[in-house]
Amino acid sequence: MVTRLEAKILAQTGLTLNHACAVFTLASGKNTAGGLAQELRVSGPSLSRLLRPLLDRGLVEVSDSQESGADGRFKLLGLTAAGWLVYQSLRQHEGEWFPLKVLPQPAKQADRC
Repeated sequence: MVTRLEAKILAQTGLTLNHACAVFTLASGKNTAGGLAQELRVSGPSLSRLLRPLLDRGLVEVSDSQESGADGRFKLLGLTAAGWLVYQSLRQHEGEWFPLKVLPQPAKQADRC
């Protein structure tokens, strides 16, 4: 069953509530898949299913971590320019119909994708 909040988010952005939560979490800065899964309190497989539509729509990108060393095992997830637009669109409705009072603050310009 879709709640009114979920219906509004879906109409505004085409995202589910879970996808919107992932966008808000990534707005606070790039993160590894494991770190994002921990913050969202989901399993690795659930995170993969959650990220697939965000990656397919070009809202999230994967990049190599600078600390990963030569093998490149550590990948960072971050918002793309399109992802930041979705984040800003949702932030505009904070307090209006988007109920979250304390949302992650956007990363500093240097940390953006």
